[in-house]
Amino acid sequence: MVRVGGGWVALEEFLVKNDPCRDGSAPKTPTTGVRRTPSFQRPDSSGRNRPGSSSTLPRKSSAAPESSVRARNPSGSSAGMSHSPSGPLSAVNRALCQDAAKQQQKVALVTSGGTTVPLEQNTVRFIDNFSAGTRGAASAEYFLAQEYRVIFLHRQKSLEPFSRHFGGHCFLSMLELSNDNVQVRENAKEKLLKLAGDYQKYQKNFVMISFNSLADYLWLLQAAAQELNILGPAALLYLAAAVSDFYIPLSEMPSHKIQSSSGPLSISLQLVPKMLRPLVTLWAPNAFIVSFKLETNGDLLESKAAEALKKYHHHVVIGNLLHTRKHHVLLIDRDDTRPEHIVLSETESSEGIEIESKIVQNLKTRHDTLISRISS
Repeated sequence: MVRVGGGWVALEEFLVKNDPCRDGSAPKTPTTGVRRTPSFQRPDSSGRNRPGSSSTLPRKSSAAPESSVRARNPSGSSAGMSHSPSGPLSAVNRALCQDAAKQQQKVALVTSGGTTVPLEQNTVRFIDNFSAGTRGAASAEYFLAQEYRVIFLHRQKSLEPFSRHFGGHCFLSMLELSNDNVQVRENAKEKLLKLAGDYQKYQKNFVMISFNSLADYLWLLQAAAQELNILGPAALLYLAAAVSDFYIPLSEMPSHKIQSSSGPLSISLQLVPKMLRPLVTLWAPNAFIVSFKLETNGDLLESKAAEALKKYHHHVVIGNLLHTRKHHVLLIDRDDTRPEHIVLSETESSEGIEIESKIVQNLKTRHDTLISRISS
């Protein structure tokens, strides 16, 4: 096992110690209204992985998370699967990456949404992160428009590319009844035609994988990142997911619902091992890696972003403040730590322009520059 400043070992220990299948029981669906996929796939009775799976996850753990995967196969027909990343899920990612390599296309792995931290093994309550997945879902669309293929690793029930435009009852308001038929209202046809056209154009170029818990996310990120190695610098990782900084170790988690009759609740949280170091040095060492830094104090934002670049040696940090993130971000590059500000004006916003379109265009330019420099 390679040790990189403690990052890999600490992360391996986290994954092993917080494997829900260590006690032989799979986590159950919470009753909070947030659906949870079965999180981990058990090995067979011999302790080995199921036939056909070649695990890329830490050896000490005998299980990997299940995830909902939606993709389009080469024939264009819809495929829906639920598999572990060490088996068919990796095969889906691998096929996309191999085809992209043959076609000399770039691939963006976009992570999106928040991660949950269960308070009980049979989860009823959990700690969540503030994130609807808006930035990740929007950015995935713009990466597709910039001719990237996209692996969209997102929180279950968070916003998704294309369908994000129809939140709430928006879609139903676009329809009207005519006799026994349903038709689109005239004032909605233009928007629907464009979205339907974009979806039909790009549907073969992206795969969507969902996660729920923090452990699920880390397992799946590692598996997806390692499949991108075949692309070298043509791979881009856009880490927009809101990842929990704290967690409760499985060994300290009660098996069943915490009872309020026991009185006030006192919780001790542990720090989550940072995954950027092993991601940059081991999982995807040749990829163009972009991370995010969210703060609420503007005086800290630039220094925190620069500190992350210095510590993890990836390529770009995008800094944003909680209350201004939709119209102002700053980018700091490891080759030039002077921040570049991206601002969305009120006029642009009123015209339907999203700041993510500017972010992705900026990153594409930086990514192309890196590829050209390496190729020359």
